[in-house]
Amino acid sequence: MPVFNRYNSVPASLPDKEFALVKEGDSFRWFIGDKNNLPIPSVGGTTKGKNLTGSTIDMSNIFGNNYNYASPLSADTYAFTGPVINGLSRCFINAPSQPVVTGATWLEDVGDVFVPSVTMEMVMESPNGIAVEYYFLRR
Repeated sequence: MPVFNRYNSVPASLPDKEFALVKEGDSFRWFIGDKNNLPIPSVGGTTKGKNLTGSTIDMSNIFGNNYNYASPLSADTYAFTGPVINGLSRCFINAPSQPVVTGATWLEDVGDVFVPSVTMEMVMESPNGIAVEYYFLRR
């Protein structure tokens, strides 16, 4: 049986329908729709290991955008664009001081304590499509 993490999905098809089982937090949610009109971005549309050339994080994918897994970023200030409901992005960072995401809320009680000059994962979430929250995880 597969293990699901937050925002992972299992895509599947029926002759005239497409559906996905998505784990969100502690619960699962089904998305069902016409193959040409599924009410979510492309099923399994995670961007894995894409490298940012700047410091603006795309928040428009509910399955998550993963940035700089091969080469962590070292910026101390980030911005975000395009938040959608349940938008998710993850980015590997290795910064000398704790980064700030302009316009977002740092969830200091979630994740791990930031450690300077150590590769960590910065996780950004948009639960309502407007506000963006972020926290850090040790790698």
